[in-house]
Amino acid sequence: MSMPPRPAAPIQTLSSPVQQAVYTLFASRPGIEDLIRTTLLAALNERYPTLTVELASTRLASPHESGVWGLPLLIDQVLAYLLNGASLEISEIIPPLHYYFLSDHQGKRLKLADGQDVDMKVIEALIKELPWRLPIEFKSALTGYWNEPVEGGASRWRWLSNVIKDTLSMKVMQSTTLSDPQLETVRQVLDYAQSEERISRYGDHATRVYYLQSTLTYPGRTESLVTPHLLLVRYPQEQASQPLVMLCMPDGSIETFSSVESASQSRARVAEALYAVDSITTKRYEIDGDAFDTQAGLILGKQLSNLSELKLPTSLGLETLKATCLQITDASRFFLNASAPSADALRRVQAKLPQWLTKASSADQAHYRSWSLALASAKKSAQGLSYLSGIPDIHSFVVTSLKQQLLLDQPRFEQPVQYVAALAACEPDDVELTFLLVTGAFAPGSTNISGVTERVKMTLTELALKNLSGKPQGELIKVEHRHGLPLPAWFTAAYITQGDGLIEAVDIGKNYPEKLKAYLLDDPSLSADREKRFESPRIL
Repeated sequence: MSMPPRPAAPIQTLSSPVQQAVYTLFASRPGIEDLIRTTLLAALNERYPTLTVELASTRLASPHESGVWGLPLLIDQVLAYLLNGASLEISEIIPPLHYYFLSDHQGKRLKLADGQDVDMKVIEALIKELPWRLPIEFKSALTGYWNEPVEGGASRWRWLSNVIKDTLSMKVMQSTTLSDPQLETVRQVLDYAQSEERISRYGDHATRVYYLQSTLTYPGRTESLVTPHLLLVRYPQEQASQPLVMLCMPDGSIETFSSVESASQSRARVAEALYAVDSITTKRYEIDGDAFDTQAGLILGKQLSNLSELKLPTSLGLETLKATCLQITDASRFFLNASAPSADALRRVQAKLPQWLTKASSADQAHYRSWSLALASAKKSAQGLSYLSGIPDIHSFVVTSLKQQLLLDQPRFEQPVQYVAALAACEPDDVELTFLLVTGAFAPGSTNISGVTERVKMTLTELALKNLSGKPQGELIKVEHRHGLPLPAWFTAAYITQGDGLIEAVDIGKNYPEKLKAYLLDDPSLSADREKRFESPRIL
């Protein structure tokens, strides 16, 4: 087998949970030995549909000079031809009447259903077609394998696309070196992987995504090389004349460049270190569609390109060929530098995982991971702020309003003021109100009312939330501090519930909506900032 003039990277020890996951999902991919068998059988069945061939037992009866026939397995002779440099001339007749034929394990000659002999010239030709058939069949089988659905219904291709996206998201969140404009450049792609949506959302300041194709020129020939890297280019508003340029690898690694030309030159230098070429020309092509689907596809494309370079027959042997094919079809090798948590961090996370998540399907765990990363990314992007940051929740607003009103009313009832410290420390949640409810009915033949009493308790905060219209129908008979602290003498039931009293003064039903309007609608610039923080990343 003649492989391309490039160093073969050794199979690496799995370095991270991400690389382990990719390795595991693609561990059952097609192998060369099985493909040799299935391709041979398919060729034989296509040419001779009525010929029964069992590769585990079918023999290639081979004549010896002694006048007898040996009975080696047909598949062993095919493998020896393809992989060990053995000759294959099975259509010749050795004088006087020695010739090759197919047989069962006992040497009984195999015939077609009509009793005709099998033409060994055809068998020899079919076997000698395998060197060009096998790369084609291998590529077809591998492409089909990538498109097969796995747990959750998504294909391996889409699963890998999501892994690439999540891996990049983790690297972005962990980055301490990227500037805010650079982070925004990557986040646009993470939030809007589809080019049409991204460009529609950001217009001239959208991140454009490309892949790079290098043309390698050798003496007398050229070769195309496409690497699974995404080239990001964005013209931010504050830097319109000079673009931000970044390269994103499948393992989440990010390189930044001063220009598109410097990024292209960087890839050319890497290629020059690997290939003995006369020249390298690099061009970029914009990705139309999902950036991460395309990046996953570039990994598959790299594998298919390598399989096209298989040259058979060879003398390398079966085990060497199997190892080579496993290596060039190993998607996990593109995730060597994926983020890997420390053993201690991993133990702490695993200890806090909810039981339902540990038992969830791989698909559900993947969705949970993606949404968790999206939430973490949104928080980091907003520097911990959310859409409602700076806006008090209604409970906090009620407590603050009551305390402010109490301090405003105190000088009206106390001269001189005596309970400044006590009132300032008084929490409306600790002021307990007791209402007495009486339900009654006339007894038959009497004007007397028989009643049933009920005591209903609530805090001052709860009453303010309900407003006076929602208070219990009975009489407020007791106002006290739940921890026994003294309350001012004027802090009475009448002060709380009467017209123009405390509850009407704070009027939560009117004032809280007005406060929300002021925060959310009255200042357009603040509203725009909040809406930006509220936008949800797109996760498919």
